[in-house]
Amino acid sequence: MHIDRSSPVSMYVQLADALRSRISQSGMKVGDRLPTVRELIREYQVSLPVVRQALDLLQRDGELVSEQGKGTFVTRLPAIKAGSGAGAVLFLSIARPSTDPFFAHVLTGFEHAASVAGRAVLFSQSAGDAAQALAVVRSRPSAGVALSGDVPSELVAALRSGGVPFVCAGVPRQPTAPTDISWVANDDFAGAYQAVQHLLAMGHRRIGCVGGDPSSFFWGQRRRGYLQALAHAGIAAEPQLQALAVVDDSEQGAVAFSALLSLAKPPTAVFACNDRFARGGYRVARERGLRIPHDLAIVGFDDLEFAADLDPGLTTIHAERERLGEMAFQLLTEAVAGAAPRQVTFPVRLVTRDSVAPQR
Repeated sequence: MHIDRSSPVSMYVQLADALRSRISQSGMKVGDRLPTVRELIREYQVSLPVVRQALDLLQRDGELVSEQGKGTFVTRLPAIKAGSGAGAVLFLSIARPSTDPFFAHVLTGFEHAASVAGRAVLFSQSAGDAAQALAVVRSRPSAGVALSGDVPSELVAALRSGGVPFVCAGVPRQPTAPTDISWVANDDFAGAYQAVQHLLAMGHRRIGCVGGDPSSFFWGQRRRGYLQALAHAGIAAEPQLQALAVVDDSEQGAVAFSALLSLAKPPTAVFACNDRFARGGYRVARERGLRIPHDLAIVGFDDLEFAADLDPGLTTIHAERERLGEMAFQLLTEAVAGAAPRQVTFPVRLVTRDSVAPQR
């Protein structure tokens, strides 16, 4: 197994995973000796601390034992059955790369919690197709599975019917939040409501919204928060001020912002349902000679790293990322132990920067 230095998963965790696979696939038995530390360093092209951390992790899990002057020996074969409650856990990112600015942090939190608990993490990626994602789960035997990214409801149904312990880091891609599985998510409705309330407090009344497909729960929640804030302010929602970005990236955010700013009566402010969309809006504003925040106010959602570096800094909703991953591991541990499903929602908060000014 190749050690991926660009992966957000720690190299020692990857090496522990590789050694487990080696033991399983080479037919090693309890009592067999592993290669020496020096041989492992040379074979996997990693440092001495990485090898030592990987071996320590496997020893804590009871799979290896080191004897001074003799070597490191197999004491228990790795688990090979999903849902067995032993061995590594699988973190499956669906339709999101390992470098995604949101989900990479979710994975970091998950890996940290797993490391503290002495469990190794297997990491895999899959496209958004449920059948392909299910094939990945079946090809990576584990004690349980954490799903992140754009999780299709068909995959959730297949895992549930198959008896595989799993948890969703984020609500699956469906209109309503399920109550019969474990998931952890941010409070998307409250965050959107806060964002629009802030724009209203600054005097804006013609407020646009750029969001994703509202048939997915979390996009729908963000749109509902936008609509509820307008309703509470006595402002009728206008369909033409609600633009859809068909893909979750800055390019499609720019397309949606262009549609709003091309209206005969464009908005003075826009709630972008994530920071990627907002970044696209910054580009469109520059191209049209609009000054942020004087000619156009923008509020985002997620508080990704680049939000503070935009010019001007983006006012946005801070959403939990690493805590999301840590809680996902906790819920997965409970699922592996046979506990009843539960759902956790984290509160969010407004982070004010310089992308909003009072409406003149």
